[in-house]
Amino acid sequence: MKSVAKLMNEYFVPTHSAQLREAALPIEVEKNIWEYLKDPERMRRSYEFKDERSVRYFVEDILRYQEQAKHHAKILIDHKLVKVEVYTRGVDQVTNMDHELSRACDEIYTDAIEGEQNERHV
Repeated sequence: MKSVAKLMNEYFVPTHSAQLREAALPIEVEKNIWEYLKDPERMRRSYEFKDERSVRYFVEDILRYQEQAKHHAKILIDHKLVKVEVYTRGVDQVTNMDHELSRACDEIYTDAIEGEQNERHV
């Protein structure tokens, strides 16, 4: 009779046929590019642009989203670089509203980058 330890060891030892390759997986892992900070707990991300016009459209869209959501980020603009920092000030923590705002910022950025690329091809 095999010991429990030996049975468990055999169970967890990978075989070549059981190994999955990343390309064979039917899912795509979303990589989070937001940086998590403390004191207070918050999330931050930097966005880079090719021109100032794209920066303006990006920031204007974020401001419109914030007004609709009634939740606001700290936005720092340095030429063609925009830093966005989100957290819920009343609790000094990251909440679901912050995650929604960060996703909206990412979607707005994707649209802005696609707009930059379309303008170059015209």
